Amino acid sequence: MALWIVIAVGPIGLLILNARPQWFGWVVTATFAAVVAETSYLTALVGGLLRSGLGEANILIIPLAALMIFGRRATLGWFAVFVATVVWGAAVPGKGNMETWLL
Repeated sequence: MALWIVIAVGPIGLLILNARPQWFGWVVTATFAAVVAETSYLTALVGGLLRSGLGEANILIIPLAALMIFGRRATLGWFAVFVATVVWGAAVPGKGNMETWLL
């Protein structure tokens, strides 16, 4: 499902950037937020940090990209988001059943 979201949203973001280049920061930030949300959801769906194959480690590229695009201040914020998602992923029970975890 996540691949379809990327396929659908990616070209829309590029069209927005083509029409309004000054919105680059907002589009990139929204993309980063979508990647974090999707990875966190899939980690919970599978059953935690270790059962998901440490999928949260893929989010580490976001602070690095933020460093190149936005600078040090944004990098600190995105690194805090990375640490929070890893801690949250480790706290998810290892049952692998999202419905019982939400209830």
